[in-house]
Amino acid sequence: VAKIYDPLFYPAYKNSSKRDDVIMKADYDYSREAAAYDELRGPLEGTIIPKYYGSWTYDVTVDTPSGPKKRAVRLILMEFIDGVCIQDLNPNNLTEEERSNIMVKAITAAGVITFRGVQHKDFAPRNVLCSGNLRSTDLRVAIIDFNISVVTRLAYGRIPSDSHQLPVSPIRRWRHERPDFGREWLPPTREKFNEWLWKHWGGSPLYRPVGYAGEDAKAD
Repeated sequence: VAKIYDPLFYPAYKNSSKRDDVIMKADYDYSREAAAYDELRGPLEGTIIPKYYGSWTYDVTVDTPSGPKKRAVRLILMEFIDGVCIQDLNPNNLTEEERSNIMVKAITAAGVITFRGVQHKDFAPRNVLCSGNLRSTDLRVAIIDFNISVVTRLAYGRIPSDSHQLPVSPIRRWRHERPDFGREWLPPTREKFNEWLWKHWGGSPLYRPVGYAGEDAKAD
């Protein structure tokens, strides 16, 4: 799959009467997404993120009143995942087991990506793909669209795994705020949601103990 960041297809007037710099916006999306995929190269590719094949800039010829001119357009190449976007699934048509299986894998994937040094910043149904049997332990859940992400090594000079051997538990990360997936995907009340978090991650040796001294889930 080629994801193309062509300024021609960015809205010039989106939020105000002031004209947006569409070239800057396209380059912003491209540079952040390419940097995120490059940072996550390795065993995560082909699992919780698509395989990444690199980025390119190519020239597009445009006819103008003064003759043909060339403009630069950016793109990245990544794996095509034969699956379905969570946003296109109706959670009311799924069993509780299927919904929980999807959300456990999605939340786990988001935590791994953060621990590997990329803050996604847009963890939402439109950016999560499912491939396979929705209730199977082999279901693949992958996170896409890193165009507003932050690579912590580049932004802050560090990554969480530099200072901690284990990532923050989803219990700590989400106990004060819910992922933006709506009440249909997750238990509807704060109490029920926290019970769900403890059910799936309580006591897991794969994460720092909840209540770890000095732990800051926001920073990680």
